[in-house]
Amino acid sequence: MKSPTRKDLEAAANAYFDELIAEVDQPRQSDGAKLDFAYQFHQSEQLIRQQEAELAAHDYDDHTVLLARAMVERLDLGWEALPSDIQLLAKSFIVRARRQQMRYFLHSLETPWQMFRPDDELFDPWTGPKVANRQDAAPTSSPLHSTAPGLYRYPELSLERACMLYLQCKTEQGWGASMKDESLRVLGWLNEEVGATTPMEAITRDQVREFRDCLLRLGTLAQGRKLPLRQRIAPPDGDLLSFATRERYWRFATGFYQWFASERDVIDPSRDLQFKGGKDEVKKSPCSVLG
Repeated sequence: MKSPTRKDLEAAANAYFDELIAEVDQPRQSDGAKLDFAYQFHQSEQLIRQQEAELAAHDYDDHTVLLARAMVERLDLGWEALPSDIQLLAKSFIVRARRQQMRYFLHSLETPWQMFRPDDELFDPWTGPKVANRQDAAPTSSPLHSTAPGLYRYPELSLERACMLYLQCKTEQGWGASMKDESLRVLGWLNEEVGATTPMEAITRDQVREFRDCLLRLGTLAQGRKLPLRQRIAPPDGDLLSFATRERYWRFATGFYQWFASERDVIDPSRDLQFKGGKDEVKKSPCSVLG
């Protein structure tokens, strides 16, 4: 590789962003002082404003330059040999990644039970450059282009971050909007039930079984309404969603667990858990729902 293209730098920036997210996805020790979190929130907002000012002025400090050099070196390139416009692009990608890290941190303080979606298209697993370029991306053995981005890097990975990587992977494999939307709905419920910051490898079989039981009892009255999973459960004499729909939701959940277990060489906590309807329900098995 003599000179990097924009795609190369985008891939390197996404790999760097994965590492920044992993730094946030660590247990935070606090004495429970709300003032401490309030201070962190305030400082993070200030830093985001500073980063946006740097991007607007194209004026980057020495630390940003060092980080950009390190990112470029991962592409086996020398910094001094790069054209000035490529150097500037690399520095801007570093600041954009760090700005997005701060947004993820704020999200983890405010709404950790919800899935995070970047507001910067460079790092958006649904519409970002990895999606746009998947058809014409050059094959490479570089870890920066891993099929399961980021999974192998972290000793611990939160449920929320694993969900983001899963959806990114499936988007790159060609999932359409309806598949992504339905999967996002199910994974959002899973984050509610288990906890978005829960390390993936700490999720127990009992938690997965409990989630399955919630899906089995989903009612019709909650359709089309934005309610937490537990408020969607039908009362004892209430009508249930069709078995085919509930089973499809379960398939999305087990597909996610199977993907993670395969990539990390760990035991799938949903393995062999059956999904059976009531005595008056006819099981319908959609053909290859997850592809």
